[in-house]
Amino acid sequence: MKTNIIYKFLLSFCFFMITALSISAQSKLNLSLDDAIHMAMQNNITYNLKKTETQVAKQKIISTQMANIPDIYGTSNLQNNLIVASTPVPAKMFNTNAADNEITPMKFGTNWTANMGINMQYDIFNPEKYNDTKKSKINLQIANVAEEIERINLASLVSIDYGTSLIAKQQILLASDDTSRMHALYSYMKAKHEEGKSTIEDLNQSLIDVNNAKARWIEADNVYKKSIATLLNDMGIVASAKTIEDTKLTNDLDELLKQAQNNDLSDNKLALVNKKSELQIQSIETELQSVQLKYLPTLSVSGFYGTNFFGNKLNLTDSNRWFGNSFIAVGIKIPISNALHTDSETKINRLNVEKARMELKNNMLLHDFNIVQYKQDMESKRESFSIKQENIRLANESYEANAQSFKEGRLLHADLQKSHYAVIQAETDYLQAIYDYFQAWINYKKSLAL
Repeated sequence: MKTNIIYKFLLSFCFFMITALSISAQSKLNLSLDDAIHMAMQNNITYNLKKTETQVAKQKIISTQMANIPDIYGTSNLQNNLIVASTPVPAKMFNTNAADNEITPMKFGTNWTANMGINMQYDIFNPEKYNDTKKSKINLQIANVAEEIERINLASLVSIDYGTSLIAKQQILLASDDTSRMHALYSYMKAKHEEGKSTIEDLNQSLIDVNNAKARWIEADNVYKKSIATLLNDMGIVASAKTIEDTKLTNDLDELLKQAQNNDLSDNKLALVNKKSELQIQSIETELQSVQLKYLPTLSVSGFYGTNFFGNKLNLTDSNRWFGNSFIAVGIKIPISNALHTDSETKINRLNVEKARMELKNNMLLHDFNIVQYKQDMESKRESFSIKQENIRLANESYEANAQSFKEGRLLHADLQKSHYAVIQAETDYLQAIYDYFQAWINYKKSLAL
C-alpha cells in the first residue's frame, strides 16, 4: 500500500515537471533573422498602417465606380397648408362684364397635400467626376509602392537590430573570456604573493583588473538587453523583462557576416522612390486634366414617378384624392464666372507637374549617387573589418606570449597590463568594425530597392 502511494506520487511529480518544462519551452521566443522580419511584418504598427492605407485605396476605387450608377431614392412628404396660397387672375375668366384690367384673387391648393414616389438623378457627363476612377487607381498604385517601401525599411531596421543584438552578445562572450583570464591571473598573483614573490600593489592591481572585467561584462549584458528590447519593440512585441529574458537568437554572428560577404548584390533598378514620384506626377497630371474639364458643361438627367394627394381634410385612404405624377428631365449646367477660378487652378496644377518632374529628376540622380556611396562605404568597412579581425588575433597572441613571459619572471606586471589593455582595445575596435560593416551592407541593400 505504501509502495503504491510512493509510486503515484512519483508519477504525479514527473507529470508536473514535464508539463512545467513544456510550458517553459513554449514561452521561449527562438528567433532567426527571417522569423524576426516575418513577425515584424505582422505586428509592427507603422507597417500595418501602410497596409491599411492600401486597403482604403482599394475601397475608394469601388466607391468611385459605384458613383457611375444612377442615384435612385424614394421620397414621401405630408404638408398642412395653414394658409392656402392665392394668386391674382383676370376677373373676366369668371365675370364677362369685368373690366379688361380688373383682377381677382383665386385660391389654389388645398389644406392638405402629400406626395410619394421614386426619384432618379444621374450625371451623363460631369467634368468634376470624370477622372475620379482613374485618380483612385493611381492612388492605389502609390499606396502599394508606399507599403513596399515601408516593408523594405522595416526589414532593414529589424536586420540592423538583430545584427546589433548579435554583436552585443559577442561582446558578452569576449567580456566573459576576459573575466576568466583576469581571475586566472589574480589566482596566480595571489599564490605568488603568499610565497612572498609579489607585492601587495601587484596583487591589488590584479583584483582591480578582475573588477574592471566584471564591470565590462555587466555593461555588455546591459547593452545586449537594450538591443533585444529595441529589436522586440520594432517587431511590435512588448519588451518586458520576461520577453527580453525569453528571447533567444538562433542565428550567430558568423552566419550573418558570411551572408554579407557572399551575397552578390546588383543594382536591380527597382528604385521604388522614383516609381512613387512617377505615379505622383501621373496623379497631378490627371488632376490637371480634371481642372481643364471644368470648362465643359455638366449634362444630367433626372426623373420622378409617383403620386400626389390634395384634400381639405386629411384622409389619405381616399383614392379619389390621389393623382399620378411623373416626369423625366434633361438638364445642362454651363460654367460662366467659375471659368475664372478654373483658369487659376490650371496654372497651379501645371506648376505642380513641373515641380514634380524636377523632384523626380533629382531623386533619380540621388538614387544613383547613394548606390555608389553605399557600395563604396560597404567595401571600405569590409576591408576595415578584416583588418580589425586580424588585430584581435594578434593582440590575443601577444597577450598569451607576454603572460607566459610574466610567469617566467621575464616581464613586469605593468607591461602585462599594457598587453591586456591592447586586447580590450582590439576587441572594442573589432566589435565596432563588425557593426559598421553590417550596417553598411544593409544600407547598400536598401539603396538598391529604394
